[in-house]
Amino acid sequence: MEYVIAIIVLFIAFYFGKLFAYRSRSIGCAIEALQSTFDTYSEDAAPSPRFIKGRLSMAYDDLSRRAETADIKDYAKRMLAVNDPTPEHIAMLLLLKLSNDFKMENSKTQDPIFDVLSSWCENAHGHLVEGEKMKGLS
Repeated sequence: MEYVIAIIVLFIAFYFGKLFAYRSRSIGCAIEALQSTFDTYSEDAAPSPRFIKGRLSMAYDDLSRRAETADIKDYAKRMLAVNDPTPEHIAMLLLLKLSNDFKMENSKTQDPIFDVLSSWCENAHGHLVEGEKMKGLS
């Protein structure tokens, strides 16, 4: 009986570890895309990494809830028409969500920094799309 409980606990730990690792890779991929396009913006417009990571985490949770199974991979399959979404695919969705969120905040507050952040997210999304196109060509 103890062995069965130990196996169940290991299975649950493995499942949640894998789930959070995928989340971490997806958010990390989005952050890398943002960093690769960072040189186009001034240091004054740059938000803290903690702020961006928090917003990406909230976007991940929000997009996960949009699928019936509460799995962001299912949402990505439906939205991007891919069979096996990668962290790069999820990062694309996260960046678009974040861009739309910043546009909404800009319309509410009329603060131009949100417009800058929105275009930064769109450029990072474009960077990821170009990377996917290059993978498809090779």
